[in-house]
Formats: sequence, structure tokens, C-alpha cells
Amino acid sequence: MLNFFDLPRKLIRRAYDMPLVNWIQIGLNTDLLDEAVEKIRTNRPLKELARIHPTNRAYLNKILREEITKQFSGDNGSNNRPMLEIMLNAIDERPDDAESYDVRAKVRGAKFICDDPGKSMDLEGILKFLIIPFSTEKTGLEEIGKFGVGFLSAFNYCIKEGAVVRVDTNNGQEGCSVYFSTKTPDIEGLRMLLKLTGKKNKGTRVKVYKSIDDVKALKAYLSNHLSGIPNFKANIFINRQQANQTDENWYAENVELDVRGRKIRQKLGLKVYDFKSEGKTRSINLTSQGVLVKLYGTDHPGCVVAFPAAVQVVEGRDEFKIDENYRTCKDAVFKTLEQYIRAKIPSEKDDKATKTRKTYIMNDMDTLITSLLSALEIRKLGDIPNIHAIKDLLFPGKKYVISTAFHERMHPFIGDTLD
Repeated sequence: MLNFFDLPRKLIRRAYDMPLVNWIQIGLNTDLLDEAVEKIRTNRPLKELARIHPTNRAYLNKILREEITKQFSGDNGSNNRPMLEIMLNAIDERPDDAESYDVRAKVRGAKFICDDPGKSMDLEGILKFLIIPFSTEKTGLEEIGKFGVGFLSAFNYCIKEGAVVRVDTNNGQEGCSVYFSTKTPDIEGLRMLLKLTGKKNKGTRVKVYKSIDDVKALKAYLSNHLSGIPNFKANIFINRQQANQTDENWYAENVELDVRGRKIRQKLGLKVYDFKSEGKTRSINLTSQGVLVKLYGTDHPGCVVAFPAAVQVVEGRDEFKIDENYRTCKDAVFKTLEQYIRAKIPSEKDDKATKTRKTYIMNDMDTLITSLLSALEIRKLGDIPNIHAIKDLLFPGKKYVISTAFHERMHPFIGDTLD
């Protein structure tokens, strides 16, 4: 296995190589961190900053051992889980203003690669966040990776298999390459080599140089866990094949939510199945970051509502926390439904078969709308914020006579009269 720490120093310009715990000590101390960043940027030695007391070394190694070697013990795919965490972190790096965002992974027999064009880290970010156990830039309520332990889990490959993990980052202003490896099968042997690489295209590439015995099984594991991620969050590719591709379009609505007193903007998504969909579920699926939280049966082929991360779930992950963020997103569900209905309205350019199919879908909106009302615990149609817009789309300037059976089915939702 290739070990970058065996390379002659003269082949690696401006490289800084020391035990990982020494780097962590620097990252944890604000004064040391500022001085180290300045020295690295001016190509000066870090020898004095790297000294660490034996007690501190033992304590940091203990924390690393907990973080790296004891994760995912109950996960059937525990050996593959670190690569999933790498991809989840890449999805989280999506810039707020990105119109589209692709995360691409390559799985080969001797390595795993994940590329993203996201925000990326500079030198300070690597030392302050990437390598520090239990440290993160995230609020815990904003990103997909809030349920994972993140990048450090990949160091298990170094310890157990002699692998090398490489991270190349560039934020458009500064680029870094970082290598992690060990010559011994224990935490104490972990080392990190860092070098500056200059300005390049923005983004992050993570490479894990290790033997992958079953490429097909790893691809299936990653695809299974990533298939529920809405493609308005990221287009996820594994060996050029999209893992979260769907025949149905996602319809998304921006919502302004409150996270610890700070206003943030996230997207709520809706995907509606029709009668010809292979993935139809006959259920209303309420999800959080691709993970199912609640499910309700319906006579409609079904739909998926993707709540943003700032809408919290309770401890057991089987209910959403009912607060203002949740109520805001409930309203947004019907905004996305309005988008769906507009897209399905037959146009003059549609051929006869397309018009017939669209009309068939449109006529089934009564079932979907009433099912959504039930799933979201909305008592009546009048509580839908955009009910008049939806009504005008479904019944444009028309009056209808409804059957007794239909009236009885709708009465709990509309009462004796419907405007």
C-alpha cells in the first residue's frame, strides 16, 4: 500500500508532517492555531508549536480512539459507513446560492474518490474543524450530516488496513492537500502531512486509498442510503450513475426558518407519484433529510414530503417537533403542490395521449389533497394558505354538481358548503 510518509521530504515542498494529536492540540488552542496558520502560510517551521505534554497526548489519543474505532459497531455496513459519511459531508457543502449541485463518487478496486464543488475549507478550517473530534461548523440543525460522525471515521481504514486518506480542498483563495496515514495498527501511530497548493477551482476531493473487495456491494450500500436525498439538494453520482434519480420531478419551495434566533433559508420538497410510477407507495411519506419519519396510507399512488433539516424531530425520530418551523413548512407543502398542479395542467401543445394522462392525474387531486390534510393534521380546506390558487387551477371559472358520495367523503373537510 502506498504510504506518503515514506516519500523523501525533498519531493514534497512546504510540507508539514507530525502526529495527528499534535495537530489537534494546535487546532484546540486559539493562540497556537493563529500562530501555526501564519507560520505555514509563510513557510516557517512549527517545531516549537508542536510540543505536547504526555498527559495531553494520552487524553487526546483516548478521545480519538472513541471517535474513530468504536463507531458503527451495530451497523451491518460499518466498514462502508465512513465513505457514506464523506459523501454526506460533501452534500452539506452546497453553497447557498448554487442553482444546481453535483456530488460525484468513484468506486474502484483500490480506491474511493468523492468530489464536490462546494464551499470547501481553507487552512484554518482544516485545523479548526476537519481534524477536531466533536467539533463542527454546523449548527446541528442545518445539514444532512447532523446524524453522522463525519470525516474522522475514515481513519479506521488507516489503522485496520494501512490505507491512506487524502483530502484536497480549495475555497477559491487558498488550497491545501492533507494526507493521513499510520505505520502502526493503533491510534498513536496516526500522522498527518499538510501542504499548501495554491489557488485552484473551488471544491473538495477526498480519496481513500484502500482495497475494496466488493465494489458492487459498496455501490449498492451507498445508493441505498443516498437514494432518498432530494435532487434539489444535490445530484448524487456513483460511478457516473445517479443514485437519487427519479422519474418524478421534485417541486421545492424556499422557506425562512428560525435556528436559535438566526433566520435561515432552506427548501421543502414534494415528489408526487402517479398511477404509472414504478415507485408508487400508496402512502404519504414525511421525511427528514431522506430519512422516513412518518407514513400515512392513502388511495392515491402516494407522495414524499421532504422537510428541511431545521424542522426538528423528537428523540425517537418518529414525530416532528410541532413548532413555528414545522407550521411554516406545512404551509409550504401546498405551495409545492400548486407547482405540481401547474406543471400537470394540459397545454395546447400536448398531444392527445399526454392530455389524457395529465387530466387523469388532475382528477385524482381530491384524494391527494385530503390525504395531505390528514397527514399534516389540517382540519379543513380553508386552512390551506393558497387554497384559492389551487381552486382556480383545478376549477377555472366553473361550477360543478357533486355526487352524494363525494359530498359525504369531503364533508369532514369542507363542511356544508364550499366557496
